[in-house]
Amino acid sequence: MICADMVLMNGNVLTMNPSKPLAQAIAVKDDKIVEVGTDAEIQQWIGKNTKTLDLKGRTVVPGLIDTHVHIAGFGRSMAGINLRNVRSIREMQEKLEKRVRVASKESWVLGHGWDQDRLKEKRYPTRWDLDKFSPNNPVFFSSGLRPRMRRKQ
Repeated sequence: MICADMVLMNGNVLTMNPSKPLAQAIAVKDDKIVEVGTDAEIQQWIGKNTKTLDLKGRTVVPGLIDTHVHIAGFGRSMAGINLRNVRSIREMQEKLEKRVRVASKESWVLGHGWDQDRLKEKRYPTRWDLDKFSPNNPVFFSSGLRPRMRRKQ
């Protein structure tokens, strides 16, 4: 019999599973929930090295993570070329050339995340840098960095 690493018992477990919305106990093995059920059902998962925790009737809910993603922008960024780690305009051109090979003619090629301060050339890429690698596709590359605010002198 495989034993759980940890068992939570005597609780009010909200499973979010419509076929079994409530349980009393949880068995955890290798950082994964392996079973939920009554205290009696989960008892079989307890071995000599299993850590057990009496919840004393407290409620357990699934973990909720708010990643605060602006979903439309995130989706667009996933469709574009990730330029965060490029270190030269030539490397940027290579990524563009590779994407253009699989893009349909005249479709936009998007890219994001570059930082001119990290580029070997220490300058912004120009349209002349990019046009020769994308003669039939419009290109829009954004740095993804916040604009630098400058004070009026």
